[in-house]
Amino acid sequence: MARLLTFFIALVALTQSPTYKIGDRVEAHDIGWYKGAVTIIGTGTNQGQYFVKYDDFSTGRYFSPSNLRPGAPPAAPKSYPAYNLGDHVEGYDFGWHPATVTEIRAGKNAPEYLIKYEKFASSRWYHPKDMRSAAAAAIAKAPVPASTTGPRPGKYNIYSYGAVANNPLYLGHLEILAGGQYRASRTSSGPYYGEGTYRFNAAASAVEWLTGPYATPDWDGKFSEEAGRHRIALRARTIATNSP
Repeated sequence: MARLLTFFIALVALTQSPTYKIGDRVEAHDIGWYKGAVTIIGTGTNQGQYFVKYDDFSTGRYFSPSNLRPGAPPAAPKSYPAYNLGDHVEGYDFGWHPATVTEIRAGKNAPEYLIKYEKFASSRWYHPKDMRSAAAAAIAKAPVPASTTGPRPGKYNIYSYGAVANNPLYLGHLEILAGGQYRASRTSSGPYYGEGTYRFNAAASAVEWLTGPYATPDWDGKFSEEAGRHRIALRARTIATNSP
């Protein structure tokens, strides 16, 4: 009898739902797995549930423990170069545009820079992630051999660019996989709405989409490299980029 009781207690322990505390990093399952953190422990009608704030969205919701699993800590913030007033730089908006830094202000995540374009009668605030120095621009513009291997495997963030004064619109990401495979997502981490196959045409320096959601006449695949960044042109103002 004692052995049976011990077995029953162990079985109950194994089937108990995991518990989390505020601040715990988790992944929540809602169609796909999304990274986030526990911010509220449910009470009342939400008793036994946890409110998870997503990393990639400005929202969150309550989850039962069965739809949660432990998650990894968030990646360390990326560092960017600093610029001074009068520095000659280039700002990226559907191409690199020469400019001069005319004002600096503290932004939410990093300093921001107002740059005056050389070829346009306008200025715009830039985050340093979309800027490069004149020296870096010169290196990037140096002739490089055409690629014979094509885009490296990895995640390619997709942006659609409008007029110079507008910020790019994030459209999700494309993941190039080994063996001529790819898959596409409308978010930064999944789920994936489609997958297919591709091949790289070295002579044309272009990705040719063979099957899957990109295998239509509407989708381009022109490939280029610039300062280590791999770039795939998807449409007239839509590109996918991967940086090392």
